[in-house]
Amino acid sequence: MIGNDACGSRSVRWGTTAQNVLGLDVITVAGERLHLVSPGDGEMAVAPTGPDGRTAPPVRRRPREPVANRADTLASTGLRISVDWLLPERGFDVARALVGTEGTCVVVAGATMRLWAPPAARCLLVLGIPG
Repeated sequence: MIGNDACGSRSVRWGTTAQNVLGLDVITVAGERLHLVSPGDGEMAVAPTGPDGRTAPPVRRRPREPVANRADTLASTGLRISVDWLLPERGFDVARALVGTEGTCVVVAGATMRLWAPPAARCLLVLGIPG
């Protein structure tokens, strides 16, 4: 579900997969392991988890205009990163932006998700209209 941001018909009530990601453990193309925490659920953290203990380069916040102006260009190239999560008003959420990239940017090694309890009761209503 994280790979393609699958969510189905229940997303109307409980949100998309990206909206329910609290953090991701990822492996970059350089082989570094990073732990990304969604800023909507605390301070954004980007830290290595590898054995060498090297410090990961900080993710820098950029002005809204370059991201907003490039959104159409990025979509047309087939890159499936959700750049809207990188806008300042969305908290520059790198973890949620990577949901749906299908492994083209990083490999997801682990995830922390918000889980929802199923409804206490379910029902089905069938209506027939003569006609």
